[in-house]
Amino acid sequence: MFKKLILCTTLIFSVQTYAGNFYDFPFNDIITMDVEKTNGGGGTWKCASVRDCYIKVLEAEARGANQYCESLVIKRNGKVVWSRKYR
Repeated sequence: MFKKLILCTTLIFSVQTYAGNFYDFPFNDIITMDVEKTNGGGGTWKCASVRDCYIKVLEAEARGANQYCESLVIKRNGKVVWSRKYR
């Protein structure tokens, strides 16, 4: 009788723990880059990683982004990770 009680109690706790984590999927970060241009244009780009966004910034600077951009902001899940103001 005592063994059945321990078995049932263990089974109940293990099922409750498993059921609580069944829909917990790993969260993927959302990386965005906000660009503000001097002529009022700009936009938001989605990147695979902060590194990819920073490489895009370096490529844009090589093409003269410091002349036609006012600011660049890279965010991870809505929080600023990196930013640069040109003017």
